[in-house]
Amino acid sequence: LFPHLGQIRPNHVLVDSGPYGIIRHPGYTASVIRLADATLLGVGPRTYVWTCGIAESNFVTLALASWLFCVVYTQYSLRSRGPVEDDMLRKRFGKEWQEYAKRVPYKYIPEVV
Repeated sequence: LFPHLGQIRPNHVLVDSGPYGIIRHPGYTASVIRLADATLLGVGPRTYVWTCGIAESNFVTLALASWLFCVVYTQYSLRSRGPVEDDMLRKRFGKEWQEYAKRVPYKYIPEVV
């Protein structure tokens, strides 16, 4: 998932401002929020699948189960990707990254994780 994120080029700098000054992986957090939002917009109350009555069809049930599997898999992938990225950044930036990690201890959700 996102193999381009695993590249650190010689001219890369450690960004510690903006959302990166609050959490270390704001892109991953945003992806999970977007998936949750898309799920709620697609199958929440008063959405098309409920108002037209197809929500109870086998096809929609299968599609929803497939979508939820993709959401769970993506969340797992993104969460497991954070430590890999942290390790790469620690190796590349050394003490600068260690100081950053002390200032910004949360990976995904401020004050939580």
